[in-house]
Amino acid sequence: SISLFSYLYNFKGMHLLHEVVENTELLLLANQAEMSPTVPFEEILKKEGITEEELEKLSESVDLA
Repeated sequence: SISLFSYLYNFKGMHLLHEVVENTELLLLANQAEMSPTVPFEEILKKEGITEEELEKLSESVDLA
């Protein structure tokens, strides 16, 4: 039989382990993003054939409600 204290202690330990794993994954993602080249926003628009003015008009038609 496991005591309530042991159960809670183990649960807290698992929670902390989960946080460490999650933080490590986020750190790895951040390092990958830091090492990968970035593309300027204007270049993406140009590649997609959209002007900033067109994008602004499209954004006005979006309802966030």
